[in-house]
Amino acid sequence: LYNARETVDGDLRVYNISNLAAPTLVRTIKAADLGLNAICPHNPVVMGNLLFVAWYQAGLQVFDISNPANPVRVGQYDTFSPAFNRDEALARGADQPWDLLCATPDAVLRNSSLPSSYDGNWSVFPFLGLDRVLVGDLAGGLYIVDASRAMAAPRNRVADFDGDKMTDVSQFRAQTGEWFMTQSSDNQNISQQFGLNSDRLVPSDYDGDGKTDIGVFRPSEGTWYLLQSTAGFKAVPFGANGDIPVPGDFDDDGKADAAVFRPSNGTWYIQQTTLGFTARQWGNSTDKPVVGDFDGDGKADLSVYRPSNGTWYISQSSSSIALTRQFGAAADRPLIGDFDGDNRTDFAVFRPSEGTWYILRSSTGAFSAQQFGLNGDVPVPGDYDGDNKTDIAVWRPSATSWYLLKSATNSFEARQFGEATDVPVPSAYNPQ
Repeated sequence: LYNARETVDGDLRVYNISNLAAPTLVRTIKAADLGLNAICPHNPVVMGNLLFVAWYQAGLQVFDISNPANPVRVGQYDTFSPAFNRDEALARGADQPWDLLCATPDAVLRNSSLPSSYDGNWSVFPFLGLDRVLVGDLAGGLYIVDASRAMAAPRNRVADFDGDKMTDVSQFRAQTGEWFMTQSSDNQNISQQFGLNSDRLVPSDYDGDGKTDIGVFRPSEGTWYLLQSTAGFKAVPFGANGDIPVPGDFDDDGKADAAVFRPSNGTWYIQQTTLGFTARQWGNSTDKPVVGDFDGDGKADLSVYRPSNGTWYISQSSSSIALTRQFGAAADRPLIGDFDGDNRTDFAVFRPSEGTWYILRSSTGAFSAQQFGLNGDVPVPGDYDGDNKTDIAVWRPSATSWYLLKSATNSFEARQFGEATDVPVPSAYNPQ
């Protein structure tokens, strides 16, 4: 059972009602957990494995409830265009007679626990089909939202070899060309021989089944060798010696495309699985190519990080507007991740000299710094707990251990796995 508490500090609550006489609360989801600047979730509606919630100033929120006890946000559409001012809304709330209907348990009315305004999305009607979900915003009017991609195969999952939407602890042993991974779904340890010592790791979902495929790029041949979880073995000649492999879903078909960045001319060459070949100059010889979805449209953006000035240069696929952001220093390691779960890549760097993560969250623009790791550690961000948010994590070769800081519970985990000379697979997603 999903219940939306329509109060200023309201939240979405998940109840187990297998015993109707004694429902039990199993999870609470607050606006802050989703990086939302809003109050009052409203009118939750279940359709199949999707939960739709009208969340006032945050518009429409869509959750995957394949696991009913653990809703995971898979989509959102903001119908409320102005920035929400919570203090101003609270000040207005006391003058609105309708809040008399929302008494607190102790019957004290007109206090800060009450709804505070009519602003935002009050209703959602998904019964006409996922491609035409009706959303009613009291300020903006009626919206028709296409949510048909909400249950598409997950994109850009990091090292999720078993398809459970969680990053698997995994290593590549270059000396033997072996992959080792612990599947998060059942904790089973598996291994696969695939690759050579000189290969570059390119794990990604090339066949669109929601599982990460084992893959390597062989610079000496300019060839991609893929072991796809559904489609099997594939060799793709694409690239040249000196190119940097940058796989990503550039055409929004749910499949990773073979792509390379050529430092000698700052050009991206992309073999899209649906839209075909494309090439574009973006960057220079000293830039680090970055593959992320900074505008949240489901397509990988052409992006580079320039160490010389700590600046990110992004060509957004959703528009012709270039995005430039200074965030980082020359010795920092740029990272790829969605730390706030809003389906957009955040600006983030790891500073080895301090062992500190610096993150600029796209949902709110909020800056955070988290000391986690030591000089010599390898950052391995990924979603290790399945909450759709990137977790801070490092691999420490000297201890052959993984250290994880899971965002869902803010809990720490240490796990011994691998050998000191192994390459942690999640690190392959970050600029080298």
